[in-house]
Amino acid sequence: MPDSCEVGDLSGKYGMVAGDMILSGFLDMYTSMNPNNVAFVGNRSLILHNYAGERIACANFKPLKLSPDQTCVEDPWLSGRKRKQSQSQLRAKQVKMNQ
Repeated sequence: MPDSCEVGDLSGKYGMVAGDMILSGFLDMYTSMNPNNVAFVGNRSLILHNYAGERIACANFKPLKLSPDQTCVEDPWLSGRKRKQSQSQLRAKQVKMNQ
């Protein structure tokens, strides 16, 4: 199905969202964060619609400058604000959650 969409079109690719909050990650081979790629989605927006087609949320894709040992994570306990964590902090958090 993904190759039947226009470049950058994410319509319906990830299915329905159940509940009022989702925290998830996706690997999409048909979009890119590389500005030299035709499928670049940076500096664009993402709009979520409900089942009836009404807009319920939107966000902008923007590049973040991180050092090589950092990644950006969305933390629902920080009211949606992004924070930077080093890979070792993420591993420690993951181990703690798995115990």
